Amino acid sequence: MPDLPASVYAYLHTHILATRAPAYLLVRQDGRLEDWGGELARYGMAGLQVGIEVERQVHCLAGLLSMEAVPLCLPCVETPSGLFADLHLFPAAAGMWALSCFHRGVKRRTRWSCCKSTTQPSSAGPWSKTWPRTRSASCEVP
Repeated sequence: MPDLPASVYAYLHTHILATRAPAYLLVRQDGRLEDWGGELARYGMAGLQVGIEVERQVHCLAGLLSMEAVPLCLPCVETPSGLFADLHLFPAAAGMWALSCFHRGVKRRTRWSCCKSTTQPSSAGPWSKTWPRTRSASCEVP
């Protein structure tokens, strides 16, 4: 990626990143939670514990952290608080980052309004009979 001027980075931070209420989890290679931060409470994620398997703490990550196809963005994942957020998974030296982002101005979006902004796959696949219901996953924290 080409270097961007400082004013462009400042704009992106102010108008894009700062309005998306990011929250992150750092998951070690063994699947245990290493670190977290950001606006986790907004997503309904509380009581997280270091060293415990993240899939036991954040159910929507079950089966996703061992995937070879990263980086990966899953749009419209429903969080425990009822918000729909984009879930980004990408590699880290220590394991895997999981980043959640939604628009601060949207308190709740219905599954349909969230999903209709995405593009339906062009080829008939596993979603062909259930579109758009399966476009979002449910993310639950015990």
